[in-house]
Amino acid sequence: MKVVVLSSTQFGYQCIENGILKTPEVTLCGVLTTPRDIAFSRGKPLHVSTHADFLKLGARCNFEVVESGGPFTSEIYRQHLDRWQPDLVLVLGWYYIVPTVIIESVPFGCMAIHASLLPKYRGMAPITWAIINGEKETGVSLFYLEKGVDTGDIVAQKSIAIERADTVGSVYARVTDISIDILKEYLPLIARGKAPRIPQDHDRATIFPRRNPEDGLIDWSLPVKKICDFIRAQTRPYPGAFCYYEKRKLYIWSADSITPPPGIEGKPGCIVKVDGKPGVVTGEGVLLLTECQFDTEETSFAPADQFESGKMLGNASAQE
Repeated sequence: MKVVVLSSTQFGYQCIENGILKTPEVTLCGVLTTPRDIAFSRGKPLHVSTHADFLKLGARCNFEVVESGGPFTSEIYRQHLDRWQPDLVLVLGWYYIVPTVIIESVPFGCMAIHASLLPKYRGMAPITWAIINGEKETGVSLFYLEKGVDTGDIVAQKSIAIERADTVGSVYARVTDISIDILKEYLPLIARGKAPRIPQDHDRATIFPRRNPEDGLIDWSLPVKKICDFIRAQTRPYPGAFCYYEKRKLYIWSADSITPPPGIEGKPGCIVKVDGKPGVVTGEGVLLLTECQFDTEETSFAPADQFESGKMLGNASAQE
């Protein structure tokens, strides 16, 4: 079975290197990819923080790699697919909707892996949204593309737990591992026409939008647990949760919730000291800062005396 992959990310790279290329029934004939900063028909370019370069892997493993900046029209897809003549197209970390006319032109269709248990968390950034929302479980779905967004029939699903200590990076790594397992198990079945095809229950669907770096602004009026989830959902390799301290943009890469001792008071966003360590008053509880970074500096730091008690963390306009 000849396969073409559409991917811009490390997720797709790992799925190719450790899954597709190790499946004897599959021949990878091409990868269509993008530069790190990709264009959209509306709005500013998107910076792909998990971007992967496929060129060396293609040269080493004898498959063609084509990089295009988009936007991707039917003609752009057809230009390459007509030349490669795949039986199946796999979408593995791609930021564009594949036109229906292209989906219908591929003999075995187009399939994608989505980092959620569809029909839940359709749309963009499913891992980030799941952690922000305090979910205890997520997973991956291998499914058929169709006209709707993430609405096609499901071939396979596997679930994973989201632990309290998890970050978006650790969940991303486990999602990648189980996606590789799914590809190695189900690509041979797809090649033989034996793979299941299960319609989604659209009544159970939840849909979430794409996130932008500016969406990482912390709302200190929220309870401390929600803020902890917000921070760990956007830490490395993603742009990060942030606020402002004395008009300087401050990224908070990690934090923890603590039970404040008696006498700790202040409005949400107020810096306090707890056992000599910097904390922040929230709408309910205190957040202990453990790793921060000013946007003007190249390295992060474990907070100690950088923050003055009684000062406020907030948004830029509040500190004018």
